[in-house]
Amino acid sequence: MNKHYWPWLLLLLAGCHDSHDQGSDEQAAYSAFAGQYQASFLDTDNQPQLLQMALLGLDNNLVRLVDSRDQRQLLAAQFDAANRQLRFAGYQCQLQGQDLACQSGTTSLVAKRQTWAEASTLPAAGSYQLQESDGQLLDISLDAKGNFTAAYQGCSLSGHFTQAQSLLQVQTDSGCGLAAGTGLVEAHSLYGSADQLDVQLPGSVLSGYWTHL
Repeated sequence: MNKHYWPWLLLLLAGCHDSHDQGSDEQAAYSAFAGQYQASFLDTDNQPQLLQMALLGLDNNLVRLVDSRDQRQLLAAQFDAANRQLRFAGYQCQLQGQDLACQSGTTSLVAKRQTWAEASTLPAAGSYQLQESDGQLLDISLDAKGNFTAAYQGCSLSGHFTQAQSLLQVQTDSGCGLAAGTGLVEAHSLYGSADQLDVQLPGSVLSGYWTHL
């Protein structure tokens, strides 16, 4: 090989090595945070709030806030490996033993680490229906592997359910002018066993209660 190429090759290999080390370092730092957490606290209006966190991967961190009227807000959190922090909605969280200590302005809380519950199961396959806020009905077809399709404004949306420890996640593909998304699912029993799915997908037309037909 021409000796003039060696310096460039060495730089290229060094860059690849540094990139690999950085990814490994981030994953090692994140591994201490991974898990489920929960806290109850009073917000700035002195109203009770429930905080639930599911930290499942470097780019898969979901935070759910539930108020006293059972209104829920689902947020995505970002992990800052350099500062060993998790950030969401103005909060900064750091490990405090096995728990997470979070601060936002004058509000502080400690989210306690939770033990993973029983593994979740995929919803029953079949046809589901979702009623939008404007009264429009969306027809959804779910197969036994957790894949689904939905008819929306003349085109087709798709996605899938996945089991993540004791949680059931939903992921949607981009399509129909909508971006891909990630959320959580809870099964409820309306007329039969687990015949209604509470699909929590921030900003998505597929967010809401899916009723099994």
